[in-house]
Parts: sequence; C-alpha cells; structure tokens
Amino acid sequence: MNKISQMIIVVLCSLFVFNCKKDEVTSPLISERTFTWSGFTWVVKNSEEITVGPGPNYFSNSTDNVWIDNAGELHLKVTKRNGKYYCAEVYTTESVAYGTYTFYLSSSVDNLDKNVVVGLFTWNNKNCQTNANSEIDIEFAKWGNGADPNVLQYSVQPTNGGGATDRYSRFPMHLNGDYSVHFFNWTSSIVSWSSYHGHTNPPPQSNLIAAWSFGSNHSPTSKTECSSNPIVIPAPENDTKLDLNLWLDRANAPSNGQEIEVIIHRVDYYPLTGQFTENFDDGDFTNNPAWTSNVTSSGCPLGTISVTNGELRTYQTNGSGCGNGAFIYIDVDILLSASTKIQFDVKPTFSDVSGGAGVQNDEYPAVINLWLVTSIGDTVIIRYAYNYRGGASWTRTNYIVIAFPNCQQNVWKRNEQFIIRDYLPNAVKIVKVQVGGQGWNYEGYFDNISIVN
Repeated sequence: MNKISQMIIVVLCSLFVFNCKKDEVTSPLISERTFTWSGFTWVVKNSEEITVGPGPNYFSNSTDNVWIDNAGELHLKVTKRNGKYYCAEVYTTESVAYGTYTFYLSSSVDNLDKNVVVGLFTWNNKNCQTNANSEIDIEFAKWGNGADPNVLQYSVQPTNGGGATDRYSRFPMHLNGDYSVHFFNWTSSIVSWSSYHGHTNPPPQSNLIAAWSFGSNHSPTSKTECSSNPIVIPAPENDTKLDLNLWLDRANAPSNGQEIEVIIHRVDYYPLTGQFTENFDDGDFTNNPAWTSNVTSSGCPLGTISVTNGELRTYQTNGSGCGNGAFIYIDVDILLSASTKIQFDVKPTFSDVSGGAGVQNDEYPAVINLWLVTSIGDTVIIRYAYNYRGGASWTRTNYIVIAFPNCQQNVWKRNEQFIIRDYLPNAVKIVKVQVGGQGWNYEGYFDNISIVN
C-alpha cells in the first residue's frame, strides 16, 4: 500500500513513499506458519533477521505477533525483542478477484502512533508488469505527522508515491468506540469504498465515516517501480491474495516507544461472478430449459406467456374481476458489486384496471422481480413494475416496488437501467430473475434483459 505524502511537506515526504506490501527486494519467507480464520487459510509472513518491505521491517511469525483469541478474533502486533521491532503480516493462500470485501475492526485505528500503518488490501506478487500488483487498499496511517487528522486512506494502485493524486483519497476519522467496518467493491469499471462506525451490517447511513469511488474515466498510469503497463483499474489476474498487515513507516520506531496491537473481528469476501443476458431470439423461452413457467390463477382464467418475434409477451383475457399473474423465472447465482445493474426494454400495452391496485395484488402488465439475498441472509424482492393507467402497490414484507405507472401505452421504453444496490445497499447476490405481468386483463412485453457488472 502506498504511503501518501503529506500535503504540507510534499517535497520532503515524497522521498519516503512505500508500497504497503513490498517495495524493496523481499527474501524468501522462513519457517512458514499457516492458520485458518474467517473462511481462509492464512500464511504468516516471517523474515526473521532480514528486513523486507514494507518499511523495510523485520516480520515475525511468532504467536506474540499473530494469533487468534478465544473469541475468534485475529490479533496483529508490533513487538520489541532484543532492541528490534518485529511487525506482523498475513495473507491468504486462496486467490481473490473482483468482488466485495468487508473488514470488521475491533481496535481504535483512529488513534495510531504516527509511525504505525495498518493495511487491508489485495496483492499479486507475480504481475507488477501487467497489472501493478493488482493492489486495492484501505490504510490507516498518519505517515509520520502526528497532527494529521486524515488517518483513513483509500487508494487504487499505482499512486507512485502520492504523485498520482487522483488515485487516492484521505479522510479524517474519529471513532465512536473501538468498532468500525470498512468495505471496498472491486470491479473492472469502478472501485468504491466506504467506512462506518460499529459492526452493524448493513450499516445505517448515520454511521458513515467516509466514502469514495474511482472509475474507469481516469487516465492510465504506469507503476514506476516496475515500469508496468499503464492501467486505470488493475485486473486481479491469477494468484491475487488478500493481505492484512501492521508495520512501521520507514521502519521508524513508535514515537511513544510502545508496542502496538490491532484486533480484526473478521473479514468477508464475496467474489463477483457471472452476468445474465436474455434477448429471447431463440424462439420460445422454453428452448432454454433453465426458464420455468409460473402462471398463477386462484381459480381465475389462466394468463399466457410466450415469445413472439423475439419479444417476451405476457397477457390475460377474459379475466375481468378475477386476476392472475403470468411469469417465467430462472434461478441464478450472481454476486453483486456496487455498480451491478439490470437493464431491459419494456412495453406496457394493455390494462383494464385504472389505478394499478387490485383486490389482492398489484395491477401491472409488465413486471420484473429480482430475488436478492442480503448480507444478513434475508431474501428481499425488488420489483420493477410498468403501467400506463396509474398505479399503486400493496405493502408487503421484504418487497421493494419501483413503479412506473404513467408510461406511454404500447410504446417501448428502451434501455431502462437500474443499479441494484441503489435500492438495497446490503444486497449480496441475485438468486432468481422473474419476468411477466399480472392483473385482471393485461398485456406487456419485454426484450433485451441483462444484468451487468
């Protein structure tokens, strides 16, 4: 992780900027020690009597420096032995990639000694040339300036010693107690970060400490350390690891002479997988065996759902006073990022109910339902509903209705787009996509449905 030069002393500090992982030549690790925690197997970095980056520092795999307590929390500690300070670092044996990363901290990292750095980041030791080590960072540090309130730092590498000022951002942080939770979402087109007081997830907006994002509109940058290919957002490639460390900036001893300990409650990683596309050009939807028809009647005439001219049509006739729903659905497993969106074309053609709410259900001739699982395990349905005769929705538990009741009748609305987490910030993945319509007599069309990251 790159040290950001202090703005008030840029000329001096820019000479001492280091990567939070390895900016100096690193020796092979000695006496490898591993342990399992938070769903991963971790390697404890160990350099013994050789200084290595970042810092450069001595790193120890002693249980005095890295251990799991009885409550299952990870402790990283900088210790002093025989006149030397030994730092702590762990990294996963498993590879990570695009996805959502969550770090629950149980230490007041807002009050660190000015020479101490805490790093939560991704790192690939094999791809500096192609992707600048695939490094996405959250750091807590004062970088030698004890008066600096901006202890929280987000960055996407390379920042080249703070020279690429658009690639990082720093924020003040004053915690309400010891607990905090920190997120980043890494995709090919955007990286977004946020930090909150407490361990509540999803966190209330009132607990927000800071948030920032970095998109693909920035200029490509080369990592000077290895003259890498210019990149905007690094790709993970193979062998990218999740890394946690506690170290001393430029190997300077803690200014108060005290050992330092940081406690991490747990980390979560949800990989970003899969996209979804359906344009119905293969004829009837039944040609795709993954789709399942779901027509409900409750004793009413059945609705119909079919494909005509490469468009999905859902309709019902002879159903006045007796409503139903005609849908198809497909089970999926699509993990979400902050930028994952659904897009589609939709055309509400007919509805014989004005106002949009029937006796027991919504009256919308064109509906898409996304079944979502949240970070706390709840299932929530987001409904995108279209009509031209007004609309109302019944209040239901675990439903979020995004309604467009005043569309133009029988006119396509092309390329409708919605970022899914705008309406459900703690959504983790989509498990079902359901498309159709419902009401008394109705008719609606869909085409070109996709879910993209």
